[in-house]
Amino acid sequence: MSLQNFKFDNQAYVRIIHPIKATTNPPYMFENLKNCEIIIPNKLQTLRLSHLKECRIFVGEISGALVMDDCRDCEVFYIAQQTRLKPSSHCILFGYSYNSPSLEPGVTNFAYGDYFQWHEAAPSKDLTENKMSEAVTFSIDEEDSLDDDIWMKIPSEWKENVLKHEPFFDADVSKSISEGTELIVQSLSEKTSSMQISSSSIKEKQLHFPNLSFVKLLNSK
Repeated sequence: MSLQNFKFDNQAYVRIIHPIKATTNPPYMFENLKNCEIIIPNKLQTLRLSHLKECRIFVGEISGALVMDDCRDCEVFYIAQQTRLKPSSHCILFGYSYNSPSLEPGVTNFAYGDYFQWHEAAPSKDLTENKMSEAVTFSIDEEDSLDDDIWMKIPSEWKENVLKHEPFFDADVSKSISEGTELIVQSLSEKTSSMQISSSSIKEKQLHFPNLSFVKLLNSK
């Protein structure tokens, strides 16, 4: 790993924290991760996620682009200038995008919801013109609006009734985020992995929205 061009790859069941007091602001790249939790509350230049499965990503403000490629069953919490999605599926984005997200052919079963503040650092701009609902695709055959099996808005009640009651981090992790000064890598057991916690939440959400097609797809994998 190098903080000149931060890259972390080929890991499973780990938590990666770059605390808010860290002084560097490099581009970040995460590849070939499974059941990992990535927590970066400070500002980023760019963030690239490639070949991720069942991961949960919490980041601060990205001055450039969030790029996702070959990701499945992931959740991302972020603010970015741009959102670029390459072939990936079954992911949930709680985001704010200053520009319309671009979806390449092969992007399927994505859901998006409004970004909400998960850490103490305030955004540098007012979050008043979120473009997440204005996603565009470059598929030649796609001339109409995006179908729900490609890009679907999560009902606001999903967040209000369920997510606000779900603690993201325990006290020790919260302390590491706010007070740490260096990169932290922690092992996660299978019992405490982030996506197992998330899967439990998804089942709870399904009780609230039994007809939500995206949730049915998540639970039929």
